[in-house]
Amino acid sequence: MNGVIPPEIEQLSNLEELGLNENNLSGVIPPELGRLPKLQRLSLGANNLSGMIPPELGQLSQLRRLSLNHNDLSGVIPPELAQLSNLEWLQLYGNDLSGVIPPELGQLSNLRWLILSENNLNGAIPRELAQPSNLDWLILDRNSLSGVIPPELAQLSSLRSLKLSGNDLSGCVPLGLRDISSNDLASLDLPDCAATPMPTATPIQAPAPQDTPDKRALFALYNATDGANWERNDSWLSDAPLDEWYGVTTDAGGRVTKLGLEENNLNGTVPPELGQLSNLGWLALHRNDLTGSIPLELGQLSNLGN
Repeated sequence: MNGVIPPEIEQLSNLEELGLNENNLSGVIPPELGRLPKLQRLSLGANNLSGMIPPELGQLSQLRRLSLNHNDLSGVIPPELAQLSNLEWLQLYGNDLSGVIPPELGQLSNLRWLILSENNLNGAIPRELAQPSNLDWLILDRNSLSGVIPPELAQLSSLRSLKLSGNDLSGCVPLGLRDISSNDLASLDLPDCAATPMPTATPIQAPAPQDTPDKRALFALYNATDGANWERNDSWLSDAPLDEWYGVTTDAGGRVTKLGLEENNLNGTVPPELGQLSNLGWLALHRNDLTGSIPLELGQLSNLGN
């Protein structure tokens, strides 16, 4: 079949499956497809469709499979797709999509297949992609992704296939990811991450616990930004007081008030755990190689900038 997909298809209000893949269809994906309330499967792959992915597809509350692979689609991946709470398959590979991978896709708790390879996606791999606990396939190869591999991906016990080659990733390969039955991590030419030292257990009689929210936040920053390769990481992850960690200033109670790691070769994304530094008044991370978005959690730090 050739020609365009007619918008009048929205009149098929009881339609549950629409399979038009492997044809010669052209034009845009009509946003009217988002008005098919019973649609469970939408397959438009291997055509000549162009334009952007309509955010209206996020209204398909019953959708379980969405395949738009091997077309000429451009623009960003609409974050509205995160509203597809029943989605199990999302295949967008082989297009010309750009921008970042929306971290909102981590909200798709039923997601099993996420295939975004062969596009022009950039930015960091969102750590939120480790949230769908049943994820089987995570295929992100042949894009322009950068930053570090989120260590949280190693928590995906169901993951059977992980493809990340053909990107500009840095840092190290988190422990456990090489055990995935199908992976291409060897082609990344990255070392394995060392085991993260854990704080020494605090004696019961100690007046304050060693594992504090501030320390957990700093641990998260170290892991998310390839701390092992910083220019300066003196005392980081050690049992020394936090004000002896390079770039960290604390108040009399041991709470972090200043964090200065500018020009320190940080690579990766700023973790949302920094929002736990409730006493933080000054933060300097400029002139590094950070990617991704600024976590919303930083906006909750009422002392920041005072």
